Formats: sequence, C-alpha cells, structure tokens
Amino acid sequence: MELAIEPPVKYTANFLGEDVSSIYTKMSVLPWDRHSANMYGKKIDMPRFFVWMGIPPLKLYGAPVPTIEWTPEAIDVRERVQKATGVLYDSLNINMYRDENDYLGWHIDPEDEGRWDYPIASVTLGAERQFQMRQYIKNEGSSKKVPVGDIHSITLGHGSLLLMPPGFQAGWLHRAPKSNKKCIRRINLTFRRMAP
Repeated sequence: MELAIEPPVKYTANFLGEDVSSIYTKMSVLPWDRHSANMYGKKIDMPRFFVWMGIPPLKLYGAPVPTIEWTPEAIDVRERVQKATGVLYDSLNINMYRDENDYLGWHIDPEDEGRWDYPIASVTLGAERQFQMRQYIKNEGSSKKVPVGDIHSITLGHGSLLLMPPGFQAGWLHRAPKSNKKCIRRINLTFRRMAP
C-alpha cells in the first residue's frame, strides 16, 4: 500500500536568530543521563543522551525518569516556542547526539510522553541532521506498526523549529538516523504538553 501524502509538519529555519550560539553553549553543559533498554536478553545503552525538565512520563524504557529544574536558557526557548505556537508547554525532553554515530530509530512518541492532542515542538541546536518521517498502519488485532509509503526527509538546521501537529504520532513514524558525514554535537529540545 503506497500513500502519496506529505507529512503535515511545519519547519521554521533560524527560529532562534542571533542568540542561538549562546543558547547552544549553555545547553551543552547539562547533567546528561542515558537510557538503557533490555534487548535480546541484554542491557543496551541507547545511542544518545537525555535530560528531562518539567513533568516527566512515569517511566521511559521501563525506568523512572529523573528530572532537573528548568534552566534560564530552556525557559527562554520555551517562551519563544509558546509565543510562536500559542501552546503552553509544561515538559521538555532534551536529547544530545554526540556525533554522527548517535541516532534515534523509527518510533512514535507515546501519549505518556506528551499528549497527542497538542503539538510537539522540536528545536535543534548544533549539527545539522536529517529528520525522517514515514506513515504507518497497524496490523489488525495487533499493536505492530507497519511502515507504508515514502520516507520524507527534512534537514534540521542550527536554531530551527519543527512542529509536529496534534495527532501526528497516530499516523507517522519518525527518526533521526546516523549521519553519513562527520558532525559536531547536536542538541534537540522537544517541548511537550503533559497535563490535561
């Protein structure tokens, strides 16, 4: 089944303007943590690091999610995102990709990591990386997600904003694949709404 539908995301280059380098420098020194997951009977470290601010999900990869206080830089970016989107965000998951080898595979952001009736706002700092999207359908009688249609790619630039609209997770998978060229650290701020 091939679907010729463009993903309904909104991309804004240079969203943070001239302040982007200062914000990137200050966000680079956060107390990074790392998820682990049990796969094939082994504990595997995820190929990226994270920090969570605000309201966390109860668990991520089966473990409680530690949080830190909002930093001034995170509050500044949140206020800009809220002004641009009209949405009040109460949660922030920040992922750090050290170099071209760190990545995030095909997935959806489940509802316990951010309500699907609100958009998720993603701000990129540092290295340009590809963000890929692909539609999915569920097998009848199963929760398995079957990719369908074409893969759509956007290059997320330093200081850019990508907005995934309400309901996006219900029909689209996304990923941040490994880069095919050497790159510096990328920090990705994903603003979410957790509370009703």
